[in-house]
Amino acid sequence: MSITSVVFSMYLQVLPDTAGIQSRPKKKSIEPKNRRSSASDEAKYPAAEVKTSHTPPSAKSNDPIVFPGPPSSTGSASNRPGGASLLDSFTGWAGQKNLKLSTSVRRVFRKVSQFLERKSESELTEIFGVGPAEYTTIEQFCEDFGLKPRLTYIHSQRTIFLEMPSGLHEAPMAAFQSAFYDFFRDIPYPKRGLINVNFLTNITQDASIPDLRISIQNVRDRQATLLIPCIGETAFSQHLSPLYTKLRTFVQENPGLSMIVVAIVQELHPYSSPAQDSTAYNVLLNGPKLNWTDFHLSTDEGNPTLGRPIVVGGHMWASLRSVHLKVWLRGAQNIDIDSVDPNLVADGSLFPADDDIHVVMAMIRLGAQAVRQSLVDLSQTMLPNMDVAPLQDPSIRFQLDGGDFVDKLVGGMTKTAYNRYQRWYVNAPRPKKPKRTSRARFHEDPDAPAANTRSQKRQR
Repeated sequence: MSITSVVFSMYLQVLPDTAGIQSRPKKKSIEPKNRRSSASDEAKYPAAEVKTSHTPPSAKSNDPIVFPGPPSSTGSASNRPGGASLLDSFTGWAGQKNLKLSTSVRRVFRKVSQFLERKSESELTEIFGVGPAEYTTIEQFCEDFGLKPRLTYIHSQRTIFLEMPSGLHEAPMAAFQSAFYDFFRDIPYPKRGLINVNFLTNITQDASIPDLRISIQNVRDRQATLLIPCIGETAFSQHLSPLYTKLRTFVQENPGLSMIVVAIVQELHPYSSPAQDSTAYNVLLNGPKLNWTDFHLSTDEGNPTLGRPIVVGGHMWASLRSVHLKVWLRGAQNIDIDSVDPNLVADGSLFPADDDIHVVMAMIRLGAQAVRQSLVDLSQTMLPNMDVAPLQDPSIRFQLDGGDFVDKLVGGMTKTAYNRYQRWYVNAPRPKKPKRTSRARFHEDPDAPAANTRSQKRQR
């Protein structure tokens, strides 16, 4: 067991992995009211930036892991007849719907299609100068064709944020979802026909919806306001200002939020595919495509861990720089994203682990109790004569497991590495194989007949 595992086990308890209940949210655009960014956080988590596009990070556990089957691709090819390009499909789709495509919308979609067809190595890109009508058309096409990008439209800036999150994007919030699922499962609140607690993990849908959203619904009254006491977001190696823009929007739209949790995950270096004539380029492209298992069995560094990159064929496919957690709690007023009040805001490093992570975990547990209180209050409102003491039973605890975090980060990292390899293998130009001359063939097999006609006649 490594030092990292020991640190995790000192302050966290083990939690079984469970799945949540998912729903499909309605899309909406983001209109930021305040574009302030936290300068202290920008300095604390320096971005590994590549102009306007950004790449995500990676992580791992110290124990061997069982690799699941390869993840399904966020496909769209099945909807494209005859392997047509997205741009051709877009034009045909518009014709079927009698939509006239302006030069502007074609320009915007050309950039969208280049990103969706993975001609860029980034996980996020920004497209500027997009009008509302153009955004609506592109959003509708993505829905009709089953495409899975996360679209955010900032109306005041006429900008689309387009994301195709990697497997690692879902890892931190999946750990939180598991913990909250178990927590609410043990609380004896009135369920069937009364209250529904929903856990949404939004990975490849609308980016105006957070990566994790816990909602509490009065099923008896469908007109009642949906309570959203907790949200979570994951940020990669990018400037934090887009993240803070989204968080402020969430607070504005959900003033009853009790807690916000953010995971900031960064790679050692921005990802880039193998250079031409590199070892990986010459070896991996000359062989058959590796399946999920063979790819990970071919790692140069052994089983993945938090501190070890995934290297195959001499190329680094995923690596980890750091994983930070930050939490905000509601005080007497709404959550203030710019607050520095130590009673309401805490942040610390999960990897490499630091002392501040203890404070973060303690604050997350306080936030979980506030989320539970939202459930208790709704139960009491719906059933005034109900005894809510069992719902407040102190023996029912919110347990967040560091080992679960590690396992999910490692799983996300392996998924990210393999997806990058697949995308590169399919799209990379093949290395040219040298032509074999007759002299080369003779040296390979001296007994073989000569290839030229004159030599063949002499042999006769």
